[in-house]
Amino acid sequence: MRRAKVSCAGVRRAVKVLYGILAALALLVAALFLVPPFLDWERLKPGIEERVEAATGRRLWIDGEIAVSLLPAPTLTLANLRLANLPGARAPTMARIESIDLALALGPLFGGEIAVTSLELVAPVVELERLADGRPNWLFAGAADAMDAASGRAVRLDSIAVTDGAVVYREGGGPPTRIERIDAVFSARALDGPFRGEGAFSVEGAAVGFRLATGAVGADGAMPATAELALAGEAGSLSFEGTVRGLDGAPEFAGAMRATAPDLGALLAALPIALEGVPAAALPDGAFSARGAIAARAGAVSADDLQLRLGESQASGAVSWRGGAAPALSIAMALNRLDLDRFPPADPAPAAATASPPAAPHAAALFRALPGGLAALVDLAIETVTYRGNVMRQARTILALDEGAVTVRQASALLPGGADVTLAGRIADGADGPFFAGVVDMAADDLRAVLAWLGLDVAAVPADRLRRLAASADLHAQGARIAASKMDVRIDATRIEGDAAVQFGDRPRLSLALAVDAVNADAYLPAAGAETETETGAETEAGGWPALDGVEAELALEVGALTYGGARLLGLALDAVLRDGQVTLRRAAVADAAGLRLALA
Repeated sequence: MRRAKVSCAGVRRAVKVLYGILAALALLVAALFLVPPFLDWERLKPGIEERVEAATGRRLWIDGEIAVSLLPAPTLTLANLRLANLPGARAPTMARIESIDLALALGPLFGGEIAVTSLELVAPVVELERLADGRPNWLFAGAADAMDAASGRAVRLDSIAVTDGAVVYREGGGPPTRIERIDAVFSARALDGPFRGEGAFSVEGAAVGFRLATGAVGADGAMPATAELALAGEAGSLSFEGTVRGLDGAPEFAGAMRATAPDLGALLAALPIALEGVPAAALPDGAFSARGAIAARAGAVSADDLQLRLGESQASGAVSWRGGAAPALSIAMALNRLDLDRFPPADPAPAAATASPPAAPHAAALFRALPGGLAALVDLAIETVTYRGNVMRQARTILALDEGAVTVRQASALLPGGADVTLAGRIADGADGPFFAGVVDMAADDLRAVLAWLGLDVAAVPADRLRRLAASADLHAQGARIAASKMDVRIDATRIEGDAAVQFGDRPRLSLALAVDAVNADAYLPAAGAETETETGAETEAGGWPALDGVEAELALEVGALTYGGARLLGLALDAVLRDGQVTLRRAAVADAAGLRLALA
C-alpha cells in the first residue's frame, strides 16, 4: 500500500511540473493583451526562464529569438532552448530544442482553461540517464509549492507535433541507446491523460512506425496503455497491451505481447542487430508469430508463457534480461520440431576456406560481441530434429556464461540407429583465441545406420559388421586445430585407444597415434565373388599419391592381432609420414607372422 501512495505522489509532482510550465507560458501570452503592442519581446526571456527553473529546478537558456502574435490567436515562438541536466550526468543539457511554436485558444484561456491548439517542437533532443547512484534525470526537484496556483488550471493538448526529434538513453557506464528521426503527433485531454499518438522513428538505421493510446492516470498511479510498432516494408509488427505504473520515476509495464512477421529472415535482417564478423544465418521460409506475457522496467525485461511459431515448428518457454553493471540473460525454450533440411544451403566457400572448421573463424567475433560481465543461462530442448532426411530426437543444449567463459553443461541427442551422443565442456577466450575443452561420449546399437545417415556407403561391408559403437574422448579445439585425446573406441569386438589431431588450413595436417587390440579384417571385406567398384582415377605415379598432395599426415599404429587373408599376424607396428604426396615409412614391424619376425625401417 505504501508503494501506491508514493507512486501517486510522484505522478502528482510530475503533473504539477508540466501544468506549471504550460500555464506559465499561457499566462505570459494572456498578459500580452495588457501591455503596449510596442513591447520589446526579448525582455520576456528572463521571466520565462525563471518560471521554468522554478517548475523544474533546472536552468533554462533561451539562446534564440522570441516572437509573439496576438491575432487571430495567441502564439508564442521560442528558438534555441537548452534545459540543464542533473549534476554528474554525462550530457550537460537534458534537452535541446531548435524551436517551439505554441498556439492557444483565446476563449478558454480567460475561462481558466489552458487549451493548447497546437504545440510544435522542432529538432528536440532529450537526454535520459540513470546515473551511477541510481538517480533518474527525468525527475525534477523544482519548487512544487510555487506552482500550486498554476497547476490548478485545466490543460488540454489538442495537438503536439514533433519534427526530427531524438531521445538518448544512458544507464550507468553502458553505451547509449539512440532513437532518432522522431516525427510524431500527440494529443491529450489533460496532462494526466488519456493520451494518443502516432508517428515514426529510427533505431540504428531501422525505420519503425508506431501508434499508442492510453487511459488516464488513475488514483493508484496506474495507466492502461496499448502500443503498436511496425517495421518499414511490412517486415514485422509488435504490439503491447497492459498497464504502466511507477510514473514517479521508476516506470514499469506489465501486459501482453504479440509479434508477427511474414518472413523471419527478412525481419532479422531489418532489425538493428549487428555482430561484427559473425554472418547472419539463413532461415527457412515461413511466417513467424510470437505471443506471451511481458514485464518491463528500466534496464530489465522478461517474457513468460511465450508461444513461438515458425512454419510448422512451435516453441514455448521464457526469456528474461537484466541490464546494468551486471547484465544477465536467461532463455529456456522447448521446440516440438526443427527441420534443418528446410534451411537454405550456405553459400559455397572459396577453395582456400574449405579446409577450415565452420565455427572457427567466427568464435572470436562472438566473444567480442558479448557485453562485459554478462551472465547467461540458455536451456534449449528440441523433441525432433530432421537432418539429411533422418530424425534426431531429444536434442538438448544447456549453456551457462559466466566471467567470460561458456560452460557447456549438456549437449546431447539421440541419433538415427539408436545412437546416443553427449558433449560437455568449456569455451573460453585464451591467449591464442577462443578454445573449447571437454569430453564427448557416443554409443550406437546400429552403427551402419549412423554411417548411412552421414552419407557414407557401407553396403560392401558384410551386414553383420559395423553394428555396435561405444566411444569416448577428451576434446580440445582452438582456431583451426581440433584434437581428441584419451580416445577409447569400441567397434564391434575391436577396441581402439589413442590420440588424434587435425590442423585445418591450406595444407591440412593429420596426426594419429592409435593402439588396436585385435581386428579381423577378413570379416569386413566383401564376400568372395561380390562385385565391388574400383576407381582408377587416383592411380599413383612414381610411388606418390597425387590426391593427397595438399595433405600432411603422421601415423603411429600398433595392432595386437590382425587377421587378414586367413593369416593371423601378431604385434604389428607402423610409423609413417605423408608429405607432398609421398609416404615415408619410418618403421614397420610384425612380431609374429606364422612364426616369423619381420621388421622394416
